[in-house]
Amino acid sequence: MKQSVYRQKAHCIDRLNSLDALTIQITDNVCAIDFQAYASVVNNSDTEFDITFEDADHVEVSLEDFVKYQFQYTEEALEIEAKYADRIDELRELQAECQQEVCYIFAPAHVVSNDDSITEVFGSEAEAKDFIDDDALVYYQVTPTAVEFELGDGDGDGSDEEPSDINVTVSAQLNGEECKATFNVQTVNGYHLPQMGCWITTNGGDGEFTAHEKVLYAAFNISDMAEDWYRETYKTAVIYHDGGFNVSINRQSVDIKEKDDKFYAVVVNNDFNAHDYNLPEVVGSHYDSLDEAMAYLNQFRGNEHEDFTGLKIAIADINSHH
Repeated sequence: MKQSVYRQKAHCIDRLNSLDALTIQITDNVCAIDFQAYASVVNNSDTEFDITFEDADHVEVSLEDFVKYQFQYTEEALEIEAKYADRIDELRELQAECQQEVCYIFAPAHVVSNDDSITEVFGSEAEAKDFIDDDALVYYQVTPTAVEFELGDGDGDGSDEEPSDINVTVSAQLNGEECKATFNVQTVNGYHLPQMGCWITTNGGDGEFTAHEKVLYAAFNISDMAEDWYRETYKTAVIYHDGGFNVSINRQSVDIKEKDDKFYAVVVNNDFNAHDYNLPEVVGSHYDSLDEAMAYLNQFRGNEHEDFTGLKIAIADINSHH
């Protein structure tokens, strides 16, 4: 289910990237009732139903309602709803989270900056202008127009299939002027960890941000967007199989990670905190089947149900092959 909803989110972002106007098509009576705020005539009583739109095929709506429509009324949305009808509450909860995230990405931002750094981001123009008490401060209304993601270089989890660099390209109007910047977000296992040496640079360089890049960086939550996209695009298909040691040492355990028909022995850090000096997992050798990966772990096992000794040896061996 998660993969289906995350695909909806990606498709919605793609549509927003290419649209000049936010319009929807009224498909049925339920849809008409849901979007009756945009109708020219509304008569929805117990005895009569009449909701008329000036052009039902092209109804201009707000950003929030456009996103809601993409998740609930398109052909793709109806197919997903039918597929997960028995889990509709769970589906709607996840869709609501994704809708909120998309709206946050494309909602206008109000930034106050100076030549040296970004000072503050505000929710409204009035709040931003109230903050300005210095001629050196400049107000920017940032209206996002497009957001694109792609994998860069790197080796995020020890496998060649998962690069650790994510390029986030954002386009927006800054006080009416179209601006664009690409931010290269370095990650470890899909997490941006500055304390582990991860940087964010622009256009693959390592210099200082320009004034407009600083404004765009402040308006968009670049690192969070990169992490979300990586998780939703590449990590939802990952399956973890219990390593079978039935114990952990210093909150570390050993599992087998299945991705793209490959099986990796991994040391999992169960106390991972993105703000500390640690990693979510360490990936060792990979195998062609679950049985082969289990055979690798079996060589370390002892006779105890809670196998501390076997786990300790397995952790050391996986770390040595990382």
